[in-house]
Amino acid sequence: MPRSVLPDEAWTDVLAADSWDVTEMPEVAMAGPEKLEDSAARLRDVLEAMR
Repeated sequence: MPRSVLPDEAWTDVLAADSWDVTEMPEVAMAGPEKLEDSAARLRDVLEAMR
């Protein structure tokens, strides 16, 4: 891991987030069935190529 250009004293433990927000997935962010089928087919092709 590369060393920082900052001195060690400059680093402290910082909590970036202390909670989780659980919400419903917006419909526009969900993949449609045809996209999922396409992804599955591509994964099958990759797995077959690796055999």
